[in-house]
Amino acid sequence: MALPRADLLKSTSPLLQPLPLSASHRAGHGPRIGLLGRPARFLERSGKGLPAQRGGARSVDTDQGRRARCAKPRSPRPATERRRALDAARLQVQWVEEYHVDGFRFDLASALCRDGKGRPIPAPPLIREIAKHPVLSQVKLIAEPWDIGMYQVGSFPNWDVWAEWNGRYRDVIRRFVKGDPGMKKQLATSLAGSADLYNTNNRKPYHGINFVVCHDGFTLYDLVSYNQKHNDINGEQGRDGSNDNFSWNCGAEGETGDEGVQALRVRQMKNMMVALMVSNGVPLILMGDEIMSTRHGNNNYYGHDTELTHFNWDKVAEVKDTFFRFYSELIKLRVSHPLLGQPEFLTGSDVTWHEDNWDDPESKFLAFTLHDNGKGGGSLYVALNAHHFNVSVGLPPPPAGTQWRRVVDTNLPPPRDITPMGNSGVDGPYEITAYSSIILVAK
Repeated sequence: MALPRADLLKSTSPLLQPLPLSASHRAGHGPRIGLLGRPARFLERSGKGLPAQRGGARSVDTDQGRRARCAKPRSPRPATERRRALDAARLQVQWVEEYHVDGFRFDLASALCRDGKGRPIPAPPLIREIAKHPVLSQVKLIAEPWDIGMYQVGSFPNWDVWAEWNGRYRDVIRRFVKGDPGMKKQLATSLAGSADLYNTNNRKPYHGINFVVCHDGFTLYDLVSYNQKHNDINGEQGRDGSNDNFSWNCGAEGETGDEGVQALRVRQMKNMMVALMVSNGVPLILMGDEIMSTRHGNNNYYGHDTELTHFNWDKVAEVKDTFFRFYSELIKLRVSHPLLGQPEFLTGSDVTWHEDNWDDPESKFLAFTLHDNGKGGGSLYVALNAHHFNVSVGLPPPPAGTQWRRVVDTNLPPPRDITPMGNSGVDGPYEITAYSSIILVAK
């Protein structure tokens, strides 16, 4: 598969519509697209007038003429190289002022929170200096809040400026959707914006970057297709890559002709995307998941420049009217509905949890209503069923003068799986199929 041309990056895809990173982003800023670790010739062909170097910033024009920029600086080793890191910070200022990047994501950022002997320090000077810098503090600063031996999700030194990749969110969503017991409380907390991690000082839900998959690890398709990593092609005798993937192959390891397994895999991918798009916080998605890209179970593929890592443009036509449509329409719903991606943490007047089995570890069903409260768009009822059996639920009364309309049911075939304008009126009880989820809107 040939590498993508620059003109192909000027996509009309709905996936390149803006995601609401914070309240200010509803004003029309474009999406944030990170290009990192790609072969040099890809970068040379993907932007004009920008240096084609690994980890550099890139500018991509969408069909609306918006510009999306992101950069990934290299993270230095622990504090013994802090001076080198300060030099890198000066270069980051240049990226902002001359190339107008929107922000930086720091790989293994916890390595910058250690002293010269590798010991953790509570107020790392470099992190503080960047947070207080007159230029860098005005752009997005995102930490991968861990390194080898230190895990700082929710506790990364932040000065109310730094955002974090929420690794706990990733694990909670994966485990609930595949049916692990005892996950319902954590799921509710994660969907509501992870207030237990980020509701301190002046932090907001958008200081948490929610994701299910990223550039490291399984793709979304492989997450529902493999119980184990398959990394032999990497030449490390399978010792590389994480063993803690919280994946489930839905009944068969790898590719299969079993239509039941295939249908369940698609449903599970939809379920994880529903959870991601209804969650408070900033959603992070991986290019290629919208077309069900596979790395054939390889969860550490960064070193390959082969068809294993190339984007398969031919696959777009294959799934355009099925999974791609669902994926893109769900993003449109996230962008357009005022109750999704709210800038503040939810309160009791914002959400009602329809639950009485919080302490039952075998309860794998969660339902809640997001109330309109004058925000517009209509109240939303969301239910996720991770049981291996169907659940029949009585729907709560919709607001006066409205009725529930089905927007999403991941068990239904396309195009009925997502109907953006809402289907005809729905009355309870509603039977939610095993391993499926629904979204209803009150109109």
